[in-house]
Amino acid sequence: MTTLDVLICNIVQNTGNLAPGQLKKMLNKQRKAQRKAQEEKAQALAAQEKRDMHKNRQQVTNTSDEADAMPLDELLPEKLERVEDPLEQSIKFLKPLQELASDNIETHLMAFEIYYRKDKLLLMLQSIKRSHRICPDHPMFHSCLIRFMEKLLKLDNIQEEMQLVLNKQLEPILGGMSAAEINSQFLNKHHKSLPALVQGLKMKYKLDNSTQQEVLDQITKLDDSLENVNIQTCTDILNSLINGEFGEVGDVAEEYRKTCYKRFPLATAFHTDQDRSPMAFWSNSYKTLNETQENCVSN
Repeated sequence: MTTLDVLICNIVQNTGNLAPGQLKKMLNKQRKAQRKAQEEKAQALAAQEKRDMHKNRQQVTNTSDEADAMPLDELLPEKLERVEDPLEQSIKFLKPLQELASDNIETHLMAFEIYYRKDKLLLMLQSIKRSHRICPDHPMFHSCLIRFMEKLLKLDNIQEEMQLVLNKQLEPILGGMSAAEINSQFLNKHHKSLPALVQGLKMKYKLDNSTQQEVLDQITKLDDSLENVNIQTCTDILNSLINGEFGEVGDVAEEYRKTCYKRFPLATAFHTDQDRSPMAFWSNSYKTLNETQENCVSN
């Protein structure tokens, strides 16, 4: 017998003189009170369980935060900027790109540059194949391919099994041609595009440094027949000349800077320290504006 049944029996025994209607009304009222008490008790239990769950979750979060918290000395900008293992750290950024931007050739060109520095031949091959599938005529892909071929030629300790894999996978890309033949074909095909010409000439000198003078004559020539001539590519050429990518070049770098300065007078990459002064900058800007207006009028 439930508590409610016992309560009803007691009420019936103690209210024997009440009319049936009054007794029924009293019983209904008592049932409602009992039901309300049970609901309030259930709500109180649910609220307590919710508070306990929140408390437990907060404790777990605090414990996790403490475990994952980085020591304060690791948050120093200088330390983050100069990591001890930059190549390993760069791979952490590369992996998400390979998953989320696999259709972007820049992802695979970046991967090649990392694995090239780590001497990971098969991963370099993977990057070459993926880049070739996306854009076989990309200037930077051509650079990666020639450098990869050159590296393979210089290695004399490649395992036979790996050599077989490399040869089989590269065959559709190389078509039986040597690095010099591929580079010559690339230059003939893209001789009017400056970005492609730059990479082709860099590889030409890399494969045969006796071509230095020929390469310098071509790479520093900015005539109207060239396409895609822009500040970024010209800056790349200037930096390559200065950094010795074409060997000792004498005054060639300075002469090329002057040529670029005439073509892009407002580009600070081709300014000397004197050109970067405020007076010189505004003078050059005013001169360029006048020349532009004169050209518009004459046309």
